[in-house]
Amino acid sequence: MVPQHSFEKDTRSCLILYMPEPDNFFNAVEEKSIQLKKSQSFSFYEKGIFLDEDNTQIEAEIVVFATGFRGVEKLKDVFESSTFGDFISGSPRVPLYRECIHPQIPQVAVIGFSESLSNMYISEMRAKWVVALLEGAFKLPSVSEMEKEIARWDDYMK
Repeated sequence: MVPQHSFEKDTRSCLILYMPEPDNFFNAVEEKSIQLKKSQSFSFYEKGIFLDEDNTQIEAEIVVFATGFRGVEKLKDVFESSTFGDFISGSPRVPLYRECIHPQIPQVAVIGFSESLSNMYISEMRAKWVVALLEGAFKLPSVSEMEKEIARWDDYMK
C-alpha cells in the first residue's frame, strides 16, 4: 500500500483521503477482511470476483473498483454485455440517479463520478446512501421516475 507518487502531488490534485478510524481500516486489511488487489482484467463468478492475472478467486459480497482516470471506459468494459456498456457510455455523461445508480442497471452503484473540490465528502455521502439502500432502508423509484430525476438534475446543472 505504498503510494507511487508524492504527498505533494496528492495535495495538488485534491487526492487527500481522510479516514475517521484509520486503525480499523488497516487492521481489516491485515486481517484480510478487506483485500486490496490490482488487476488489469477480471471477471465475476457466483461468489465474488476472479482476477485473471494470477488466477485468484476472491469471495466477496461487495466489490469496489477504484478506476482512476478514464472511468467511463473502464466501467463500460466491466460488462460482458455491450448493451450494459452502452447504457454507461451512450450519452454525453453517465446518467446516474442520485449520481450513483443507473436506472437500467440498478444492481451497480457508481461512487465518485461527481466532480467538485469536495468530491471526497460527496462520495462519502453517496456511499452511505448506497449502504442504506442495500440495507433496505428505502427502495429505488421506478426506472421512469429515476430517468425523470436525472433529466431534472441535468437541466439544473446547465
